[in-house]
Amino acid sequence: MLLVLSRGLVWLLGGLGIGATLLPLLRQTAWWIRIFDFPRLQIVLALLLALAGGLGLGGLHGGPVQLTFLALMVGAIVYQAFRVLPYTPLHGKQVADSTRADDPRAQLSLAVMNVLQYNRQGPLALATLQEAAPDVIMAVETDDWWREQLRPLEATHPHVCHEPLDNTYGLLFFSRLPLKASQIKY
Repeated sequence: MLLVLSRGLVWLLGGLGIGATLLPLLRQTAWWIRIFDFPRLQIVLALLLALAGGLGLGGLHGGPVQLTFLALMVGAIVYQAFRVLPYTPLHGKQVADSTRADDPRAQLSLAVMNVLQYNRQGPLALATLQEAAPDVIMAVETDDWWREQLRPLEATHPHVCHEPLDNTYGLLFFSRLPLKASQIKY
């Protein structure tokens, strides 16, 4: 009985890991598919546990179905590992460290604020951004109400590119630095 439960757990865990690896390959935008783009380390861990369990239960001596299942788990682990590799210290840097870090003229400060469109604490958000005093500000989930709340930022950040929307996808962009041919692209 315990062996049957163990095999069932291996098949369940391995099947979920393989499924979580394959679903994002569909290139669909549904949240329940896209969500599997993120827990890659957890998927690898589940697959490693299932693989270890499968091997411990004599998986290499099983029939073609068991061997195929083990091979799929190994393939999913390798695929997930390659997707995670660029975000680890094992991968080289894409951008070199600045050699001008001590020069204030070579620095850019950026503030990004998700205001949560239905939040109505505009004065607090404005005060927080003014206190931070960044060179560039991006506020997301903004509508026309938020545009009015953050309009005072235009006194210190005159270069703007705004697209307030009522569907939580709006953005407000403020910059002290001039913008060249700014536009919103969907």
